[in-house]
Amino acid sequence: MKKKYQNAFFVFGVVVLAVMVTQLDFAQVWQGLRHAGYWFAAVMLLWAALYVLNTVRTTTTQPLTRKPPIFRREDTQAFKKKEPQAFRR
Repeated sequence: MKKKYQNAFFVFGVVVLAVMVTQLDFAQVWQGLRHAGYWFAAVMLLWAALYVLNTVRTTTTQPLTRKPPIFRREDTQAFKKKEPQAFRR
């Protein structure tokens, strides 16, 4: 994706987030958190542990030494010019 499109989507996301925060009723959020009690903390800790374990698993089993071919411009152009190796004799 081109840099200007990335920047445009980022700005759009920030604007939407700002609108959502301005429309948020913090008293109602606090009341909901108090109603959830200690279960909110338990769910957040479980989520964090699973997130960390998934990250560790991904980085140890699939180390990323180079960018994937989809992000390497020279590889995608070379792929378009070359025929697949299965068809070579």
